[in-house]
Amino acid sequence: MAWAGTTKQRNAKRQGGGDIVPLRMKASTTIYKGTWVWIDAHDGLVQGDVVEATLASGDMFAGIAAETKTSTTATPCYINTYVTGTFEFKTVDTAAATDIGQIIYTDNATNTTEGGNYCLLALGGSGLYLGICVDVDIGASTRKVKIDGYACHTHGKATG
Repeated sequence: MAWAGTTKQRNAKRQGGGDIVPLRMKASTTIYKGTWVWIDAHDGLVQGDVVEATLASGDMFAGIAAETKTSTTATPCYINTYVTGTFEFKTVDTAAATDIGQIIYTDNATNTTEGGNYCLLALGGSGLYLGICVDVDIGASTRKVKIDGYACHTHGKATG
């Protein structure tokens, strides 16, 4: 499937609390609330839209954007980012009870209804690991993903 960039906020439903950390954004970037954000290993700056094709070894899943923000070229800009918590994401495949406990990672599927990208369960791949599936809603094809230990952590690093 083609990878589509996020053009509006995503409906990433947060379940309960979550720690928020301000992270420095790349210049001339817009990051939308509810999107997955990542840290570029080359410059340490946060970008939105985890684009699988551009990930390099060492790039790191940073978390879920807690707000929509646009950075300029003139001044540094920080975006509040959830680095812990549990979030509900729609999937393009069928959610199953056997998904619970499995690692969820970013994939190159397109979610045009929410402006962002779907979260897919996979046993391998070249995307960033987001966290662990802790619950599913089979009828709605959603998964609840706990990002603790993956956001801003070596478990969330790209392998190449």
